[in-house]
Amino acid sequence: MADVRASIVISGLNPNLEVKIRQCTLVLFCQAILFSEPEPDLVVARGTILDYSETHPRPEDIYLIVEVADSTLKTDCEIKDKLYARAGISDYWVLDVRNRQLHIFREPTPTGYTRHLIISEPNRVAPLAFPQSEIALSEILPPSA
Repeated sequence: MADVRASIVISGLNPNLEVKIRQCTLVLFCQAILFSEPEPDLVVARGTILDYSETHPRPEDIYLIVEVADSTLKTDCEIKDKLYARAGISDYWVLDVRNRQLHIFREPTPTGYTRHLIISEPNRVAPLAFPQSEIALSEILPPSA
């Protein structure tokens, strides 16, 4: 679960991602529950909000999961990554607010992800499902102090 600072980042992340991938049918959730645990900070899934009025998105419905790590980096990168990989989530991001980096996990296996990239500003990234929708890391991080 995100703390206050992370919640502020999530509030900014949601519309920035939404604008970048608006042309596709999807739904954005904050603190949605997928398959009991864990509870991600943001989920990008296929469909509309009405598709999930009685159920949560299943792993095959999910394009991207984002965790915002202010105080949870170790858990997000060393525990949750394995849970999401085991579930078959193909694109998992951890936004490291303190170090101003984005951890990108891709190519899931039953034991974890085979690719773990770390990018920092001024780099750009796009979700696997929306390669035309690049977003600059500076667009989703809070202003530097």
